[in-house]
Amino acid sequence: MQLVKRAIVAALPAKIFLGNKLILRKDSSFDMLPMKQYMHGRWSYNKETKHLSLSDESAKRHNIVFGVDAVNIYSLHVDTGEFAIKKLAEDHVQDNYIGNYLFHKAYYQFFLRADKDRYPDLSEDIYSKENNWWRIKPQQPESNEQIKKRVLNHLAFWQLLFHDADDKKRNHVSYNWFSSPLVVASNGVLMKFYDEVKCFLPLYFL
Repeated sequence: MQLVKRAIVAALPAKIFLGNKLILRKDSSFDMLPMKQYMHGRWSYNKETKHLSLSDESAKRHNIVFGVDAVNIYSLHVDTGEFAIKKLAEDHVQDNYIGNYLFHKAYYQFFLRADKDRYPDLSEDIYSKENNWWRIKPQQPESNEQIKKRVLNHLAFWQLLFHDADDKKRNHVSYNWFSSPLVVASNGVLMKFYDEVKCFLPLYFL
């Protein structure tokens, strides 16, 4: 069984960071879900400088460095500067509410709490790259077949999301930690209108 350390960002307004997670895996890979986005890559920690470095493997290359202020078995306190926050929030720069709150500050601190969720295999983990590559920007333009596989991966993600909620006896299914171009209902799946999915299109080379 692969043990996964999870954490939830809790220092900033719930409207912005609700459902955000940082997952540091034992194989030095990480998954981070900042503001409805998804990042996957490699993490490393420098004990001398107390820096936690996240190297993004997507085409966006959002490499982030956090200073570690405090850490124990249940929590992690980190900080970073405006440059890193602008990278994470680049898909939201047109939102005045988010921009006015997040930008033009020299220092940002995050308080992360341990999450109890555990998964025996990455195929069952709703936060793993295996189930989220549908929203990782590719390194180059994709063929029709590759885009089809990306859409199928997204549909499989939705299916796993409901299976996970049922398996863990959750009293609700949360949609606040990802963006989707689809409306999923009991009678089928529908594509949203273009104006509703414009923010989703940068994931692709269109």
